[in-house]
Amino acid sequence: MDAFLAGIPQLRRPAALIASCCALVLLATVLLLPRAPPAAPEQLASAAVRLDARVERRSGNEVLWQLPPPPTPPRAAVFVAPGCTIRATDFFDASPGCPRCAGLPEERRFTREALRRGYAVLAVSSRAECWSLDTGDGGELAAVESIIEWWVKERHPNQLAGLPLVGIGASSGGYFLSALAARVRFSSVAIMIAEGVFATMEEIPARYPPALFVQMPKDGERAREVAASMGKLRGSRVSVREIQCGEFAVSAQFLAARIPGLTLAVADGLVDVLRRKGFVDEKGFLKNDGRSTPWKKAAEEAKILPEEFRLERHVTEELNLAYAYHEFTSLKNGEIFDWRRARKYPHGEIPGNEWDSEDDQWYNRSPQKYFDEDSQSEELKGTTMTTTKASIRRSQSPWLRRQLIGEVYAGHTDDTLSRRRCDLRRSRCRRGHSAAEVLEGP
Repeated sequence: MDAFLAGIPQLRRPAALIASCCALVLLATVLLLPRAPPAAPEQLASAAVRLDARVERRSGNEVLWQLPPPPTPPRAAVFVAPGCTIRATDFFDASPGCPRCAGLPEERRFTREALRRGYAVLAVSSRAECWSLDTGDGGELAAVESIIEWWVKERHPNQLAGLPLVGIGASSGGYFLSALAARVRFSSVAIMIAEGVFATMEEIPARYPPALFVQMPKDGERAREVAASMGKLRGSRVSVREIQCGEFAVSAQFLAARIPGLTLAVADGLVDVLRRKGFVDEKGFLKNDGRSTPWKKAAEEAKILPEEFRLERHVTEELNLAYAYHEFTSLKNGEIFDWRRARKYPHGEIPGNEWDSEDDQWYNRSPQKYFDEDSQSEELKGTTMTTTKASIRRSQSPWLRRQLIGEVYAGHTDDTLSRRRCDLRRSRCRRGHSAAEVLEGP
């Protein structure tokens, strides 16, 4: 500092000293201020996806769709059947392509995650408030079947033809999807807050796709019906799995984070109203779902809502989700998409495939959990775990590990597993998969 001041005329030294001190204080302030942790890569990638649907009307149904953002080509397609009163426009944000889109919080989060993962998204609205299951030529089942075929083969043949098609339907859309899967070849279906129409089927159609049930067990009657549907599907050798969604306490942070446009101040006021009116218990759990809770009237009386408040449906949906009785949810996006990835191929497409056998236990557990739970000396059809464990763990691809565990059940020994690994990879190459897909699995 002395050397620095020596080169400055004496009259200007106080000003230079003050400027230097200010600079040091500013630098210290910047370094010491608390900073938010960096966002996870998946959060950044999902936030970068902008929803901008294309809209068309076909066969009396409103059709909306969007392809993943370039330069990544679609890796699969997903058909969405909304529930009663929910429209396809609720799965996309308002945009130049769809100014009427409403972007409900759970639906839009599902769409963004699907696009982020490389899925082309097709959402279709029912003609009436709920879906019709009419099997005639003019019914909605035939109409949606033709819409999917048009979308894949005519609208985007270069991007979508030949890709796996998965389906998700909630409530009325879940019943509709379970019936549609008997006509359209899905690689898997996710049926949310619905048991499907399986009880009315005399027989489950051949090659019916693997089915994932996403349910809220607080609805006890539906939970029993879902269990019956799963049993019937298993009896027909259809792969099934269940994801349960439980209730949780309502917080202002949750509401503000999930609903675009809802400030934390308004969310704080809403949660305070819920407490003061006795709509939640002492732990913050709702006593009724959002549909049955007069939260908006109470909030208006408390004068906490801004003028022209247009987020009533959005808040109600999140309250329904917290109550966990009957609502579409994106909280299980990761589990849903990971399960679909494991079920990318329909029954029998993969040579030597064991995951659609009568024994459903092993493929619903990760290989690591499988080995941790079973004794290392336990024999499976004459094959000792200690001789196969290392070979299977050498396969970095989850897809290959699933296949090789199936080979253990089929009686293969460690000597044949390396050869089977190569055979499985070659079979995928013959079906047109890239080298990266073969190595990484679906």
